Amino acid sequence: MSFGPGAIIQLEPHGDALLLTVASGQLTNLNAIDRFDHEMKELSQSRAERNWVLNFCDVTFIVTPAINTILVIMKRLRAKGGDLLLTGLNRDIRHIFELMRLDEVLTIAADVTAALQALEAAGDR
Repeated sequence: MSFGPGAIIQLEPHGDALLLTVASGQLTNLNAIDRFDHEMKELSQSRAERNWVLNFCDVTFIVTPAINTILVIMKRLRAKGGDLLLTGLNRDIRHIFELMRLDEVLTIAADVTAALQALEAAGDR
C-alpha cells in the first residue's frame, strides 16, 4: 500500500506495527522532502498503529528537514504510547544520526526483523 504514483512511502501493516519503507533514493531535494513530510504527518493522523518501523533501505542520503520530520513523528507516536524505530540506514546516514546524537534518542535496528521483534518484545513487558 502507498499513496499512489510518486509516493515516497510504502506501507505494510505487521500486526500492531506499521512498516514504512521510504522509496526515494535521496531525501535531499525540496519536492522529495515536502512529500515525505506530508505523507508522514498524514499517516500519523490517519493510522491507528502506534508503533512504526521506518525502513531506509533505498535511501542513500538525507538532510536536516527530513530528520526533523522523523523527530516530529517520533514525538507524536510516543505521546500515544508508541514508538518509532529506524532500520536500513546506510553507513553515511547512520553517521549523520550519530553526529547529531540522535542514535541516543531514536532506536536504530539492524534490520526490519530485528525492529519488529524489538517492538513485539516491548509490547510483552
